[in-house]
Amino acid sequence: MRIAWLCNAPVRAISEALGRSGSVNSGWLDGAFADVMSVGEHELIIFYPQKAEPRVERSSGTGFEAHGFFWSKGDLRERDAAKGLFTEVLASTKPDVVHIFGSENEFGELMAQAAGDCGLLDRTVVSIQGLVSVISRQFMPGFPDAWLKCMTLSELKNHYSLYQQREGYRRRGQSEERLIALVHHIIGRTRWDEGCCRLVNPDIEYHHVGESLRPEFYEASPTRDASSHRLYFSQGSKPIKAMYRLVEALPAVARRVPDVQVVVAGSFGLRTDPLRGSSYDRYLARKMDELGVRDRFEFVGSLGPAEVIAQMALCSAFVSTSAIENSPNSMGEAMMMGLPCVATFVGGVPDIAEHGKEALLVPFNETELISDALIRVLTDESLARELGDAGRERANINHSRTANRKALLGAYTRIAAHSVWN
Repeated sequence: MRIAWLCNAPVRAISEALGRSGSVNSGWLDGAFADVMSVGEHELIIFYPQKAEPRVERSSGTGFEAHGFFWSKGDLRERDAAKGLFTEVLASTKPDVVHIFGSENEFGELMAQAAGDCGLLDRTVVSIQGLVSVISRQFMPGFPDAWLKCMTLSELKNHYSLYQQREGYRRRGQSEERLIALVHHIIGRTRWDEGCCRLVNPDIEYHHVGESLRPEFYEASPTRDASSHRLYFSQGSKPIKAMYRLVEALPAVARRVPDVQVVVAGSFGLRTDPLRGSSYDRYLARKMDELGVRDRFEFVGSLGPAEVIAQMALCSAFVSTSAIENSPNSMGEAMMMGLPCVATFVGGVPDIAEHGKEALLVPFNETELISDALIRVLTDESLARELGDAGRERANINHSRTANRKALLGAYTRIAAHSVWN
């Protein structure tokens, strides 16, 4: 079977073919790539955005060819060039399935249009990661309105205030809804993403396929340090992860657990410079200082899978305070590592862990309940161990590579049955 992929980043095999190091954010794609290639009878045509050169970046390897299209501002010229590339390659390669990974970027809509131009729309599928149309409506609830339009000089120059970020989600969300309305097939993994997609397009054929994690997490032994009282928080620099909720909850935790610390991955520290910094980081720093918890946060930067595993092994628990999620891979990785998880009851999170058995799920707007749940997993080792063990068992089901590979390839077979080339 010949399958065209549109990805948000190159898989590791492409980076290696180009003599580059792989992205730390492409691990789950690497897992899907390995799953498809392991069958030995599939050929992949992979498209991905790149900013290195204003031209098409081409590479190939065993079982795949790759086309990196230039995408910087997403302006009319870049959009026309990307759609032209998609149409040209789809027409010449005649794939059995066109798979768009993620609905959150505007080039996804361009790929669906190109597929339609080539008569391939009835076998084009979009797999849902997050849903930016929903994120735009759930962007930083409870965050002070005055700070949404605050800007450092760098943000002013780059048009990147929190308000402008929200507007960016809204604009991309409009493209996302047009994409979902256009296609016939959706791959998803939670009742939340299915329900949201059916509100846009009631006629979609929905294919449930679980997410495979980065390969290293299947090989790692579950390890945690119950006595460290360290909490692992992922992607702390992203406003949609709402670390401000954790900041608000931490003083009450510190009164009961005086040595509590938070390990923040995805950020090298708070950028508070009024010229080159981040207005979101400036707010976090002010709030941390106001509540006396700034020295409890340790920023460890962007981590590869081995580094994530090492950091998680030093922690007692995982925490996510996002305002909206589908099924966060960071939580799945923490569950695989046997960390007890505290997460907000939002989006698809209830589909990956049962409250009270496999994790503690709390309402986003209830800071007191977030504090209470964290205190419980840090002070009740019997509960923490039970949650960690049950969570790991559930994660092995949610993220079973065998089951997910079977589900993905089964979805491809059903979608390919619509092929006009047959």
